[in-house]
Amino acid sequence: MTLQRIVFDDWVPKKLEIELLVPEGDGQFIDFEKYRSTTQGQLAEGELGTPLLADGEAEPDLDRALLNQIVQLGIPENAAKHALFKTGNNNADMAVSWYFENMSDPSLTQPLIVKKSQQAEKAVPQESLDMLVSMGFPEAKCRKALKKNGMSTERATEWLLTNAEAPDSDDEGANIDGLPPEQINAQYRCDKPGAYRL
Repeated sequence: MTLQRIVFDDWVPKKLEIELLVPEGDGQFIDFEKYRSTTQGQLAEGELGTPLLADGEAEPDLDRALLNQIVQLGIPENAAKHALFKTGNNNADMAVSWYFENMSDPSLTQPLIVKKSQQAEKAVPQESLDMLVSMGFPEAKCRKALKKNGMSTERATEWLLTNAEAPDSDDEGANIDGLPPEQINAQYRCDKPGAYRL
């Protein structure tokens, strides 16, 4: 559940006062049971699935911290992704400026999909990599940090220090490709009641 908290009034971001009504008193619950899926992970009648990407297309790997900064200013997420990608994925201020210069472009409301060749992997400078590895960080994580931060050693170092729990590479973590649907759905199944007491 997401509440829109920031709007633009004459190009000035303003925070809205949003009220969320919840049950009061002892023993009161918020009941989310009516929102529980009954289709075991399959599409319900009338639902549309997310379009699959064509061969050779992908979502670009954007700096999540910078993206969050832009979105917190009230810029829609799709538009923020376009702006960050168009300005090199390394400066939130530049991305925000780009957005305001191009905000009338209707394509900014669409998901950002690029040709894989557009985000072809850049070679990581060996000198920068050696410097980060000498600080005691794993080589795979150093490569990831440099790629996420425009090959800037200073910003990569800061990223490594603030993302110590992140996987060493983007390939780590859950990989559900090739699993049968019942195994994938089992990972997200929860039989606990959807009632919460505040």
